[in-house]
Amino acid sequence: MKVSAAVFIGFILLTSFVKPRFVDIEEELSKATFVGEIVVRNYGKKYMYFSRLTTPKVVDSTACGGVIEYANYNGGYLTNTWPVVRDTVIAVMDSNSVSLFAQILKNDYRFWSPCFTGSIASFAFNAPFRKLDGEKENTWGDKKSTWDGVMLAKGELGRWRRD
Repeated sequence: MKVSAAVFIGFILLTSFVKPRFVDIEEELSKATFVGEIVVRNYGKKYMYFSRLTTPKVVDSTACGGVIEYANYNGGYLTNTWPVVRDTVIAVMDSNSVSLFAQILKNDYRFWSPCFTGSIASFAFNAPFRKLDGEKENTWGDKKSTWDGVMLAKGELGRWRRD
């Protein structure tokens, strides 16, 4: 009995840390201090070094935690991944860190969360955002929701851009 109780308590403790990050994409973009294109220059132990396209010769840094897993744009989830060195992406930042990235596609931006939570990020959205192809669409209050990110047509980013 004691062993099964200990196993049960251990399971509860471990799974209590595995929670998805809930992202209200419009709120996240509205609260950001920077929304714009960057080029990833390098990674240090706890920092990502990058240049904004508006000031390409200036190298900035932002905290990124410890171990970096790089984005694989050819399939799979992007949650908890960071762009590869030399990638040009949209970064959504507050004064301290990156909140979201967006892959630049032909006609769209594909947003994702680099934050590690032990689970896939969940995104709440309304138009003009849309779910990723192949992902199920759910509801989150008065908004739609989906896993791992959202898409936005390139022409729609302007109202949130701050670079």
